Amino acid sequence: MYLSMAFDAVLADPVRLFALLDEMDSAGLSLSRIDDVEPVRRPYSESTVRALLTVPPVTRELPCRNLIGRGERSRLGIRACTPVEHGRGSVNIVGITVKRPRQRETSLLLGLFDGDFFARHSVAYALLDTWPEYLKQHVAGTVNERLPGIFWLNWLSRRYLDAIGEDVILGLPWFWTAPVSGGLACWLYESLDDVPDDRADRVSAVENAIGQEKFVKGGWQNIPQLAASTGE
Repeated sequence: MYLSMAFDAVLADPVRLFALLDEMDSAGLSLSRIDDVEPVRRPYSESTVRALLTVPPVTRELPCRNLIGRGERSRLGIRACTPVEHGRGSVNIVGITVKRPRQRETSLLLGLFDGDFFARHSVAYALLDTWPEYLKQHVAGTVNERLPGIFWLNWLSRRYLDAIGEDVILGLPWFWTAPVSGGLACWLYESLDDVPDDRADRVSAVENAIGQEKFVKGGWQNIPQLAASTGE
């Protein structure tokens, strides 16, 4: 399973990042360590992560840190940035990959879409699907430049609902939609373990109704620009 979350908040703030990690840890997605992608790998500790987020950035054009969290069955990728202007890079993204998920991990990831987790942590957009399906839909462009695609489970915050039109979203051929604190969760079909034969047709129908230009880099002129400030 693969979960990707785009935050309307700056994760390069250690307090904000640790609040997120601690809640995931308490829910059962434990990490044994967090590594910086470069220049060196070091064990997971609060002091280490604080240091990684404050030393000179790896990326000169955009002050971002690429961190990798490792657990028993999970891999968590964090792109923590302090954006300098709108639309620059994949800012403040957390991606979670779970290999051969058991019921506990499945329930945990699904549970993030239910309740106020996304609202409390300023998640603007999220998707949940299999890793192969994510790769199948992935194309060039960041969440500040296009919609990534239509997946099994899709989360749209109020920012996206207002930009697209809530009536438009609710009128799409979803299997199910559920209003959750701060946004809307949309299922393309019932179960991730039972993919319908017409999945591709369902994806196309939703994309066509929203507008194909919104899924193309630079095609959506008024796309929400996320995490352009500290969010305070």
